[in-house]
Amino acid sequence: IPDITPPITHLHKNLVPYITNANDMYSAFIKFWLTAEDIKGESDGIATGVDKTFINIDNTGFIEYSNQLINSFTEAQHNLKYFSIDKIPNYETTNVYEFLVDTTMPATAAEIRNSFNQIISVNPTNLIGSGFTLRLMGTDPVSTGVSSGLNRIEYKLNNGSWSIYTYPVNLDTLPNGYSSISYRSIDNVNN
Repeated sequence: IPDITPPITHLHKNLVPYITNANDMYSAFIKFWLTAEDIKGESDGIATGVDKTFINIDNTGFIEYSNQLINSFTEAQHNLKYFSIDKIPNYETTNVYEFLVDTTMPATAAEIRNSFNQIISVNPTNLIGSGFTLRLMGTDPVSTGVSSGLNRIEYKLNNGSWSIYTYPVNLDTLPNGYSSISYRSIDNVNN
């Protein structure tokens, strides 16, 4: 009984996608690789083995895949098309995987308000008094039509640990003298 079953190609990735609007989204650190197997089908006498695997990255044309990592994606929508053939040759139906890459870091704006809720300019020489609060605002800008969205804002006072920002931070707890305030925004693909 001949081999009539095509091989199966598996797409592997080093990151779990963030899923938005039914699209898989990754940071620039995404890496893909392929493996293929030729399994004996129910009506096959044998499985002859995988002969070759082919890949087409972003519609640039199929080339033979040779166990290399597939990476270095720009911020945009991308697609991978891939298939394998066995030694008969039985051709696997082409697989298509579409995904988005977000490489733009989110932005964070800060403002300090005094006890009268007036905005005080943020600069290294600010004098902070009783009733002052820190307010943070973050955005994840759309670039080339891609944005994974803002996940969270974090801050730390002096050498403390990072905390998730949820509401204005009371600065009354800062010690007398020089203090530092650090803050950052993180999007849904960890930029």
